[in-house]
Amino acid sequence: MERKLNIKKVIITGVILVIIIAIVLFINYKVQKKKLNKKLETAQHAITLNENVDLYKNKKAKKSLTKLEIGANIYILEDSIEENGKILSKVYAENKVGFVLKEEISSYKSTDDKKVLMLDVSKFNMKSSFRTIGEFKAFILKNDIKYIYIRIAGRGYGKKGILYEDEYFKKYSEACEFMEVPFGYYYIDEAITSDEIKEETEIIEELLKNNIYKFNKLPLAIDVENHDGQGRADSIFEERCDLVNELIKNLNDKNINTIVYSNAKIADKYLENVKSYLWLAYYPKLTNIPTYWYSETNQDPAKNQKIIKRMIGWQFTETGVETKINEEVDLSIVYNEFFKKYCNSSR
Repeated sequence: MERKLNIKKVIITGVILVIIIAIVLFINYKVQKKKLNKKLETAQHAITLNENVDLYKNKKAKKSLTKLEIGANIYILEDSIEENGKILSKVYAENKVGFVLKEEISSYKSTDDKKVLMLDVSKFNMKSSFRTIGEFKAFILKNDIKYIYIRIAGRGYGKKGILYEDEYFKKYSEACEFMEVPFGYYYIDEAITSDEIKEETEIIEELLKNNIYKFNKLPLAIDVENHDGQGRADSIFEERCDLVNELIKNLNDKNINTIVYSNAKIADKYLENVKSYLWLAYYPKLTNIPTYWYSETNQDPAKNQKIIKRMIGWQFTETGVETKINEEVDLSIVYNEFFKKYCNSSR
């Protein structure tokens, strides 16, 4: 009987010890998790730039914990750790703390350059330009893109003019938000009546209200184009400027800043009196990213000086740059000062 009692005491003692150890481990886990979360709040955001980037277990960079895909989100916990001639960063990625080679990651950096590159994207770029959102993120940093415009919605070209949302705008927005890249939305306008302008105002306001991002800082771009006879508004371009001004006023009354995007020749002919700054498309034959401004070209895509004076962005390609960028993307060179003022002010 006494032996049985002793065994029972040992078992109870063992169970109590296991419970105590479990409690200690749990408390330690919570404390460490709290410390990590606090560190993540101020940690620099970065992404991987190459496919199959190793997340190493320790700074000796020998054993890999896992492979990180191109564009994977990471938090830099400690930067520039040198070990055996290799420079590493201590990071948090995919719920793990490890080390990556510094050369394989990058973060967004702003600049005071007078002219910078801007990219605009829609769902179509996920078919023609990037296989994944990770590739989109890596492209931005590899090519020193400073601003992004994302198609949020639009009105269809057909007779019915059905309103739609871009199916990828949230994924693009979340990617820019993590990278802390200033971005804005563009909306494709095809309204042909004041009632439709009112309808477009309401959908834009609703979308912006329901999709709030800290780094959505840029003014909304209203896309006004001639679609080679396919656009439902192509036949009313003589009146188009009045309708666009109506949309601009409606949005401005709701404290939504705007710019207008269009083709340079269309703007030259029809949009002289639009009450907005202009982001214009004209594609000269270029093999390099231009270092000059639109008005400094030898070609003459727009003759209207009133138009040129209000230009803040020049979209110079939709197929990349032959010797620099192979992806089929829309690239613009823009006045940094104009866009930066939105980044330095609260919306």
